[in-house]
Amino acid sequence: MTATERRRLKQFAHSHSAPYQLVIRVRIVLDAAHGHSNNAIARRHGVSVDTVRLWRGRYVAVEQ
Repeated sequence: MTATERRRLKQFAHSHSAPYQLVIRVRIVLDAAHGHSNNAIARRHGVSVDTVRLWRGRYVAVEQ
């Protein structure tokens, strides 16, 4: 993840006007970029581990 991508994602993660689901997805991706495990990310955001896997996978797929 480039510094520009990280900065843009952080803006979404702290947005008060972005849809809640988008904010959660962005926070999942940022936590993954920081090296947190799927289980830790799921607990932190109150989502299932499958949801974390899904959004991590989708982000990686878009980057490639």
